[in-house]
Amino acid sequence: MNAIYRFLPITIVLISLLLFTGCLGGSPGLKIYEVTVDITFDNAGLADVTLTDGTGKAFPTKTNQDGRVVLKDLKGTVTIVPVKDGFAFTPESIQVTKQEIISFEAKTAIAAVETVAELDAALADQDINRIEFEADIDADIEATRLIHLYLGDFTLTGDVSYVTNQAGYLLLTGAGKIDGDLSVDAANASVTNELEVTGSVTIKAVSANSWDENYDDNDLNVECSNATIRINQGARSITVTEPGNQVDIAGAVGQFNANAQVYVVGADRIQNAKVDADDVEFDAPPVEIDEDSLAVPTIPDVEVVLTMVPEYLWPGHFVVAVTNAQTGAPITNLLTGYISEETDTIWSWDRERSIDTNRTSFDITMTDSVGNDIPLQMIFAEDDESPGEYMIYAVDEYRWELLEYGVEYTLTLNKFGYKTASVTFVFVDVYPV
Repeated sequence: MNAIYRFLPITIVLISLLLFTGCLGGSPGLKIYEVTVDITFDNAGLADVTLTDGTGKAFPTKTNQDGRVVLKDLKGTVTIVPVKDGFAFTPESIQVTKQEIISFEAKTAIAAVETVAELDAALADQDINRIEFEADIDADIEATRLIHLYLGDFTLTGDVSYVTNQAGYLLLTGAGKIDGDLSVDAANASVTNELEVTGSVTIKAVSANSWDENYDDNDLNVECSNATIRINQGARSITVTEPGNQVDIAGAVGQFNANAQVYVVGADRIQNAKVDADDVEFDAPPVEIDEDSLAVPTIPDVEVVLTMVPEYLWPGHFVVAVTNAQTGAPITNLLTGYISEETDTIWSWDRERSIDTNRTSFDITMTDSVGNDIPLQMIFAEDDESPGEYMIYAVDEYRWELLEYGVEYTLTLNKFGYKTASVTFVFVDVYPV
């Protein structure tokens, strides 16, 4: 009996230590480790190689001048995939689970093509990962791996499709164009496209790191889910048919069709939006919401300030500045154009393209001191040096005869997604400079 009591404290201490170790993240958790990667080309280190984790996500550090990089803070099983434009690697990938040194050998992987036969040969050669065009070619491309296309100034007449589960990235570059359709189904790849596509660009699947669109006038169909689509230059149209995506817009978009749930950043750069799905969210109001939309998007109400520009307070034409009340940023997405006398509708334009609209009034309206409407003929945005400023013309009868000096008039902004704002002013007898 005494022997049992003699060992009991030791047993309790051991159990306590085991429990304490588990709480500190011992054996129940995954150990953090690092892997050293060496990459050689022609028996020398290859610099500036990107390493990805097998899902298309790149590690923050590339190989140094000696072809070496240390990947830190790894957990569990990680697939290491080297990527460098113009090179193929042996092996293509290595799985790691613990601290070790791994090696890859690189070899040149660029094919210059001028004929259909050369293009077919390059597509069939598994060691080629970049095709450079040196002539116009009529052919379809059906790629089953990530093979970059550089068209230079040339035209590929035909359809291009990618269907692959390969991890990494895909570059479609050059000043040339695809005279046909482009379709990409690559769930583990991020994609950058800067090519003109005369048909449609269909995004069927990309990684979470997603798609960069660097041509400004393509028609995009977003048929994937859980992706981020970055519109860096603009687009003629964007149609979203699957939910869970985010679209970041940095350039003018003519038409945006939301047929599924989507979150849009930079929505004020959309000329016309048609919303036919619930749970569509815009960070700011588009220039126009299509009147035939089947649903109403969520748009935060933005408080704005209207300020008359004192140098332009003449009945012939006058200028108002519209800014965000909280940030002071210019509001640049108001409807601009002129009322067509033939159709009694607004012909609306931006700096790159023109569209028709059925609207018969602008976002800004004008009244006199007793609340009578002053019909407006034209509103256009000032130049790029004065963003958020709009020059306004009343119809000719008012411009030249009925508008008076020293009398109060009011401009009012009424636009979906913005709080109503007004400014009262008088004209001055000074011709604008």
